[in-house]
Amino acid sequence: MGELLTFVVTHEVGHTLGLPHNFKASSLYPVEKLRDPEWLKTMGHTPTIMDYCRFNYVVVQPEDKVPPELLIPRIGPYDKLSILWGYKPIPAATKPDDEKAALGEWLKVQETTPWLRFSTANSNGSDPGENTEATGDSDAIQATTLGTKNIKRVMDMLLTAVPKKDENYDELGAVFATPEWAVRTEVIRRVEPTGGLSRVLTLQRSVLTTLLNAARLTTAGDLITSLHLREMRDRIAKILDPKVSRPAAATVAAPRVTSEDDDCWPDLAKDYLPQGTRKWFLSQKCNEG
Repeated sequence: MGELLTFVVTHEVGHTLGLPHNFKASSLYPVEKLRDPEWLKTMGHTPTIMDYCRFNYVVVQPEDKVPPELLIPRIGPYDKLSILWGYKPIPAATKPDDEKAALGEWLKVQETTPWLRFSTANSNGSDPGENTEATGDSDAIQATTLGTKNIKRVMDMLLTAVPKKDENYDELGAVFATPEWAVRTEVIRRVEPTGGLSRVLTLQRSVLTTLLNAARLTTAGDLITSLHLREMRDRIAKILDPKVSRPAAATVAAPRVTSEDDDCWPDLAKDYLPQGTRKWFLSQKCNEG
């Protein structure tokens, strides 16, 4: 338990020192190296403790004779390079820009040593090697094949490892019990083996894209503006000439500016309405006679 706690704490201390996650790291070691005890002693099974690589019980096989403590992620070569790059003094530098040449030179080692490369938090999955909860994903098929062999071995051990002497098999049953509360036939029959969520997401995006289309929003804004202007025009007309009754229009027409004849509109509107609004009011008044 102490070694497991050390693993978690070391990862978090890395963050306090400025090291971000590096999810690419687990895809950079050759799979066969993850089964080599000598390699694991010096390099670990992932180049950095800042990955979400977890434990090396996926790839390692019993015949590899790897000690359990070597299955836990540890500080790796990428971590050491990162700390060097971030903290090693450069005595000749008197200002930040003076450090660039040395910093760039230190990073050139990545060109010849692949496991010193990294991905960033903003890469958004653009790097196919950027995977979390993965071990040996430089060759995912080979690693998964080895992991499946380990699962089969564990299944054979359950009958002897889980039950306790003079007790029943309740714990073993719990391992295989299906949570019935999570099984709903009305849900299961609608779930596709693969692609169902992606299809629903595509449909949702299509609907939202249609609703929030820029041209549609612009048209809606113009329509609302026309409604407001028509209502304001009718209210002003009623104030200026209470005898005039203007029934609400069945439809909203696009603004029509066909006349500049100021005689079509009372002086009050000419003097106090904005020029563009007044022109539209004038056209409506003149067009409607």
